[in-house]
Amino acid sequence: MTGGAFGSILAQLFHLTAAERKTLLVAGAASGMSAVFATPIAATSLAVALLLFEWRPRSFIPVATASVVAWLWRSSYGCRACLMRVFFWLASRRFLL
Repeated sequence: MTGGAFGSILAQLFHLTAAERKTLLVAGAASGMSAVFATPIAATSLAVALLLFEWRPRSFIPVATASVVAWLWRSSYGCRACLMRVFFWLASRRFLL
């Protein structure tokens, strides 16, 4: 499930307004971009500029928070171990030598 879909489902479960639902959708999308590319500032800027079209604190703060949390999660638990396993596997098969 993508971050945007998770935000939209969460908003529907709690019966939030359309503006709040859109903010959660964009927060999920920004957190997904931040987790994949490890760029929380760029993900927040891109999401707010292209998806929200507004720079208000009520929408910017949740998007920035979700993006930073996803980046911190990635850097502490995320892809580092996965990539190292792939590199070790390739090195053991002499693909990298």
